[in-house]
Amino acid sequence: MSREPLDVPRRHPRVVRPVASAVAACALTACAALGTPGAASGRVPRDVSRGAMVASDTATEISATPTAPRATSDALQVTEVSPQVLAPGQDVTLAVTLRNTGTRPASPTVRVGVGPRLRTRTDVSDHATAPRGDLPRAAGATVPALHPGATTTVPVTIPAGTLHLPRPYGVLPVTVTSTGLPGARATATFLPYQVVKEYQPLSIGVALPVTPDPDPAVLTGDQAARLAARTRMTASGSRLDRILTVADAADATLLVDPSLLVPEARPTAATAGGPGANRPHASATGSPSSPPTSVPADGNTGAKAAKSNDGDRVPDPGTAFARRLADSDRDVWFLPPGDPDVSALASAAADASLPPLPQAPTSRPGTRRAVRTLVWPAGTASSQVRKAVFDASSRPPAAVVMRETRTDPDPDRTGPAPRRDGAGHHVLVVDDRMSALLAHTSGPADTSTTTQRLLADSVALLGESPGVARSVLLLPDRPLDPDPAALTAALRALRGAPWIAPVDADALLTAPTSPTPVVDATTPPTGPASPLVTENLTAVRTLADRIDRLRPSFGEGTFLPADAGEVLLSTRWRGEQGPWSETRTSLQQRVEHLSHGVRVVPSAINFFAEHGALQITVVNDLDTEVRDVRLHTDVQGRPPRLVVHSPPQTLTIRPHSRATVRLDTEAVAAGVVPVTVSLRTTAGAPLGEDATVRVRVQPTNGWLLLAAGGVVGIVFVLGLFRAIRAGERRVAASELEGLDLR
Repeated sequence: MSREPLDVPRRHPRVVRPVASAVAACALTACAALGTPGAASGRVPRDVSRGAMVASDTATEISATPTAPRATSDALQVTEVSPQVLAPGQDVTLAVTLRNTGTRPASPTVRVGVGPRLRTRTDVSDHATAPRGDLPRAAGATVPALHPGATTTVPVTIPAGTLHLPRPYGVLPVTVTSTGLPGARATATFLPYQVVKEYQPLSIGVALPVTPDPDPAVLTGDQAARLAARTRMTASGSRLDRILTVADAADATLLVDPSLLVPEARPTAATAGGPGANRPHASATGSPSSPPTSVPADGNTGAKAAKSNDGDRVPDPGTAFARRLADSDRDVWFLPPGDPDVSALASAAADASLPPLPQAPTSRPGTRRAVRTLVWPAGTASSQVRKAVFDASSRPPAAVVMRETRTDPDPDRTGPAPRRDGAGHHVLVVDDRMSALLAHTSGPADTSTTTQRLLADSVALLGESPGVARSVLLLPDRPLDPDPAALTAALRALRGAPWIAPVDADALLTAPTSPTPVVDATTPPTGPASPLVTENLTAVRTLADRIDRLRPSFGEGTFLPADAGEVLLSTRWRGEQGPWSETRTSLQQRVEHLSHGVRVVPSAINFFAEHGALQITVVNDLDTEVRDVRLHTDVQGRPPRLVVHSPPQTLTIRPHSRATVRLDTEAVAAGVVPVTVSLRTTAGAPLGEDATVRVRVQPTNGWLLLAAGGVVGIVFVLGLFRAIRAGERRVAASELEGLDLR
């Protein structure tokens, strides 16, 4: 068998311990211990073949057997670098995983090149993005046969004598390439090292964002669906659960949206189901002496339906999550509830102002442990945005968090984390380049790449000002979706580097602020766009106002969530324009449906009285009870021919029922009088369309009766006078003849 020469001096043969099985065992053990999604969701673990390897200064041989293909499509990966931080005199072993993605057997060779020390963070970034394939060769290996679809892990050792480590510390670029393997691309990794300690260590604090998912169901579903959506966010194995697992394992601070801690209102028997639930039809008639009510036609008062089913109730996600935070030893920061997208809101406003920001709790729920509030603008935190944040806060935040690349114009000159801007506002600057690396830990295959890049970037950062004590804040962007094993391993490796002094992120808030200026970047911010442009912002505020005014009449959140405006203005929707638009449209349709589901029945009424009761019928076509609805009347015409003396009536109408309202009314003059009848919630939101009731007024006024009585009296008096004046009747003498008068 031919051997591939190595560009290194001849030395005595070295026997290298196989590392493939150790890599696989460590990854699987960590995933199982930390409850990674790989164990819960059935991710296909990497299959690594075992083989014996004998390495010498001139050649390497590997005996490999085909294995099941991995889930990834990468043909070449560096899955482990040992040691992660090099010291003089140490050999370096790279675990290189190869996969034959072709259709024929392959006999690939592996080449490892090592270059001179990298000086700056830009050098590190350039090598990670486009690794050079012409770096001096330091080691290599050959795989005699790798069948299609087979995967093997090859340990390649770089002897200590081939590595030049300039004092006092630094990082060497490494490029791993393969020939004879279809789809194999040059892969970059790094060798951070320390020869002697000649620096002030970097104080690094780590915070992890705990913010809600952009799930439309938290707004568009009924009460039960919203409860289920919030439960999914914090359930075991969820994204937020994995973040808390990492925080416990890696001593990270949590930056929490406190809206996750608010208990969700639960569906009751009267409000269970959504707008499409089936309800019995009913009618009702009120009385003048009692408030209008509505009762189902079958006489069922709903006592049976009102029974609760506590045995089927699940723990409230907000309460459970709050209890978990209360029991945690990790430091906690709060965001304003809902995590409003302050950058987008200020940009969409004509005067760059913000509405009053909701205030976060000052302590963890159920405890007396104080919690500071920070505002974390997405995209950019310019001086204009920072001013708007402090102006809109009734209680000033402890700090505004902003990205380092938005304030330090020189990419190779990074300032410290705690600072004061020109207005005296406290600012925490996040090293977003290192933070972005933490967000790339989505699986075990990313662990080594992320860890070595993180260590390389940190040592290059140290080299910018080695004699100055500096603090660094790492905060991955939202939404963070980590693999717990990979992210924990990366953070532990970073904390274990000799030039790193781990600190609690909370300590950065109390640390002395640096005189380093906060400079607004002139380049446009990068990252996902917000849907909160001016037009959408106006529509959301109008929708939120309508919901706030409608909600008291519909069960306080049963069908209209109380936090609709808060959620729609949240940062969680960045990059989610489609789901955001669907959510807003669905809410708008629900508001229209509820608003027009209650109506006044137009009618024509004959009113033949001077005083009486005017009857108005109100119908509820909805599947939910409507409460505290006020009926208003407006009599048309000037001067009015009809006067309604009753004040606005308050109604409560059961689902698919009707109520009859009797209004105390006085007729003034005859004629047809239009009366406009409208329905309003207690907050003044209109319900249904205004209806016109036409009243034909024919008053029987008192003066008409008096006139008729007067006429009758006059006729009677005239008749009586005539009778008296006529006197008694006289009898003629002829009429008396023949009468016996004795």
